[in-house]
Amino acid sequence: MSADPIPTSGNPPAGIPPVKGAANWRTTLALLSLAASLGLLLAALLVFNHSRQSPAPPAAAPASAFRSVLNWQAADFTLPTLSGEVFRLTDHRGQVVFLNFWETWCAPCRIEMPDFATFLAEQDEDSPLVLYTINGGQNAAQIHEFYDELGIDPLPTLLDTQGEITALYGVMQLPQTFILDGDGVARARILGIMDLADMRSYLAEYSG
Repeated sequence: MSADPIPTSGNPPAGIPPVKGAANWRTTLALLSLAASLGLLLAALLVFNHSRQSPAPPAAAPASAFRSVLNWQAADFTLPTLSGEVFRLTDHRGQVVFLNFWETWCAPCRIEMPDFATFLAEQDEDSPLVLYTINGGQNAAQIHEFYDELGIDPLPTLLDTQGEITALYGVMQLPQTFILDGDGVARARILGIMDLADMRSYLAEYSG
């Protein structure tokens, strides 16, 4: 049996109602096809634009990456000390500088502070070490109370009451310690708790 001939007039095949307002059913199908194509094109453009604006996330650091070697010149700054003096970073060229960022509410900070106290007590007058803790918000009374609760003498502490130096150094996790060499170059950044062995090791590495 031969196939039914495709109608060539402006009317659709039998059984299909005519489309009002369109020249013929072929025109309607063409318009629908064009609309679908435009929709696909628009979707492709949106996906492409999103891929350009949203770069792939960086690969995760290995779990063993405890420290990050930085090798950048540490920004100079001045801050008042807990004892009422003024600290300026560039005054300590030629020494190994530990800058420990902390706050009184930080539980891990409480764990490492006694080791910092022991570490300082080990140093003699020829030691190249300069160690300052930088508190980013509490007042002097709160800081003294913190040290009293730990049963240690107050460590050399800088008062970053406005958080400007904390922001300058990009500190978003506490505790966090930067270690600078004698040229004032940030050689290491330790995220989280340091113990006494870590402190000794870093001092030996960067004082040589």
